[in-house]
Amino acid sequence: MMSSRLPLVSAVVLAVALALAWMLPDLRWVAPAPLRPEIAPLTHPEAAASAQGDGAALARPPFWASRRPAPDAPAGAPAGNLAELNVVGLIRQGKQAVLIATHADRTVRLTAGQSYADWLFEGVEGDLALFRRGDSERQSLRIPRRRVDDLPHREIK
Repeated sequence: MMSSRLPLVSAVVLAVALALAWMLPDLRWVAPAPLRPEIAPLTHPEAAASAQGDGAALARPPFWASRRPAPDAPAGAPAGNLAELNVVGLIRQGKQAVLIATHADRTVRLTAGQSYADWLFEGVEGDLALFRRGDSERQSLRIPRRRVDDLPHREIK
């Protein structure tokens, strides 16, 4: 008979203990006073860019959905002579290839079907970059195989 009353007695004792803990003011939980955060004043991005002297990040913000690619080469882009194009390297991914070259301190990236000046980049065959102008004139540039240490480095400003 005693074992059937034990759960009932323990539930009543627990309920009385919880009621006393709730009603006694010394045992109640009190929320601490809020603390004000110490935040340095924020600067506007235009002020930061003008301090660095570079407005490119403001003109084309890197993580905005409306970001567009850099504008194409100006109308006065060099025309005609592929010999002035310095092939730096090639990036291959499956059947696609991106030719990377420099011309007059400008980096040029071409995929098959894009044109540079009046030359159409047709693609890559072995270690040659194939270009075509019009229907009959074709020219190829050798893609150098270089070690990373041998590449020319430009200082980033």
